[in-house]
Amino acid sequence: MRNPFVAWLARLGLGPVPAANRAGAAEAADWPEHLASEVLPGLRVDRQLGSYETRAHWQGVEIDVSIDADEDVAAALHTAHQLWADQGSWQARILARAVADLLLTYNESWQDEEDGADLTADAFAARLTIESISAGADGEFTFYFADGDMFSGHTVFVRGSLQDGPRKANLGG
Repeated sequence: MRNPFVAWLARLGLGPVPAANRAGAAEAADWPEHLASEVLPGLRVDRQLGSYETRAHWQGVEIDVSIDADEDVAAALHTAHQLWADQGSWQARILARAVADLLLTYNESWQDEEDGADLTADAFAARLTIESISAGADGEFTFYFADGDMFSGHTVFVRGSLQDGPRKANLGG
């Protein structure tokens, strides 16, 4: 399973470098087929992406989940577990970052005249639909959202870390 942004990058030939080229073919071949997690059951290796992939529920929505296997897979899984343990708080913080970084851009540059008045922060956040979460070592994460037709189908992504919180929202794909 790939998140939409990674899939788009792969189609352009800009996607992740295959694990065999990053970590060495022998190391990637040694990764177990499945990764055990009570919080995120069904994690299966994707050696091409260098990650473990599954589908899980986040705030009642089934999404794709990617656990980075390139560095310290246990630390990356810990990142995901920390996010899942406090979904409500993280969801609010992630959406607040998306609003802070992208609402003005939408209202000034992307909004159609026939749409009427500028979107409010709440209306903007309500149009974003979470699609996937990627968790990495060192507490790093990226949340990917469908744009609710605000940015011509571009993916909205928010990057951050457990330590610093959400740092930046941007458009991709």
